[in-house]
Amino acid sequence: MRHQIDVYISDDCLESQRMVDYLSNYDIPINVKNTTIDKDNLRQLQEEGIYLTPAMVIDHHYSVIGFQENKIKNMLNLHGEASIHQ
Repeated sequence: MRHQIDVYISDDCLESQRMVDYLSNYDIPINVKNTTIDKDNLRQLQEEGIYLTPAMVIDHHYSVIGFQENKIKNMLNLHGEASIHQ
């Protein structure tokens, strides 16, 4: 089953870039929503009760605030190695 994964980021945020890179390394399709460029994205995030970036919202129900690698791995069942090694 494919999940809808929205990743809210902001400009000049190292953790935002780390989260996007991490998910990309696993070839996980995500919707990147920049809150700096598009204030509608910021409003959407705040409607979820989240006021920090990065934030990942899965299927409008589950969220990860900040780049928490272990929590992301568990929530998305990522127990293998990434497709791209750093």
